[in-house]
Amino acid sequence: LVFAPNMSVGVNVCFKVLKDIAATLGDEFDVEIVELHHNKKKDSPSGTAVKMGEIVADALG
Repeated sequence: LVFAPNMSVGVNVCFKVLKDIAATLGDEFDVEIVELHHNKKKDSPSGTAVKMGEIVADALG
């Protein structure tokens, strides 16, 4: 059984790069994740955006 907020290979590579960038930049920079969708989107924010926020928060401690 595999669980991931997004099964795309590209998005999972993005998660890895995001972790490395956040760890490298540290708390010298503010991070903002902006997601644009139609106003009827049922899962807003998306699981992908939530995971990105978790990755940045974990990398910054």
